[in-house]
Amino acid sequence: MARPAFSEDQVLEIQEEIRSIALAIFRSEGIRGLTLRNVAREMGRTPAALYRYYGSKDDLLAALRAGGFRAMGAALRAARTASAVTKEGARSGIRAYLNFALREPEQFSLMYSLDQRALPSLPAVHEARELAFGEARAIAQDAIDAGWLDGDANLVAHLLWASCHGLAALELADQLDLGCSYEDLIEPLIDRIVPR
Repeated sequence: MARPAFSEDQVLEIQEEIRSIALAIFRSEGIRGLTLRNVAREMGRTPAALYRYYGSKDDLLAALRAGGFRAMGAALRAARTASAVTKEGARSGIRAYLNFALREPEQFSLMYSLDQRALPSLPAVHEARELAFGEARAIAQDAIDAGWLDGDANLVAHLLWASCHGLAALELADQLDLGCSYEDLIEPLIDRIVPR
């Protein structure tokens, strides 16, 4: 007898469970330990059951990465809209990026790890990344429109993104051991980007 089909809500719930367990496995075992077989074992299911939701490890990684970019974009949007167009709003956007990276280090690591250009699932990740970057671009445009920064919003957003990413990546890799800590660098970095 055929098993009844899951509702759309049930499918989304199962996919969320798969992603949550996959992230936990990545957290404890790294990228090599993250396999559909290991996720299935943790869920008490067969690997074949998971292939209904994610056809490959690359598809699962793409879903994790896209989810990370959506969450980051939401954090940037919330920071931008929490305060009208003010310097603190722009500064809050920078903090939102840094806070996301430190609050979700495994997700952040997956979002930027490995060469992803050749993956067939790249369009889903690229779309989510573009939405997140669109929020950074809006923060840059707000700052330009208000006269706090000048230049092209896309270029400014790239510089903001690269600066925030660099500081977060150094902290997560425990590389800030040459005389300045992460805490020592946050406000000076923000002050350089959006002066008070």
